[in-house]
Amino acid sequence: MANVANINFRADAALKEEFAEVVEDMGLTVTTAFTAFMKATVREGKLPFLLKSSRRRLTDDERETLELVRDPDTKWFNSVEEMVEADGWYK
Repeated sequence: MANVANINFRADAALKEEFAEVVEDMGLTVTTAFTAFMKATVREGKLPFLLKSSRRRLTDDERETLELVRDPDTKWFNSVEEMVEADGWYK
């Protein structure tokens, strides 16, 4: 094994044991699992899994509503009647 480097890092002991059990069920060791992770990261140029916020994402309707609320040109009315009259629906 030419050109081998050791990598040391700290992890929660219980998490490490759970991880070891999972990868061993796959027929891997912790070392081979991390090697596979590193190779996939290098090959893909990104982490090989999705990281996302635990915050709920906005729907398209919610995003559109926020844009309208933030738009200084959005007209605001105190009632439906006021809105209808302003748009000339009553004649």
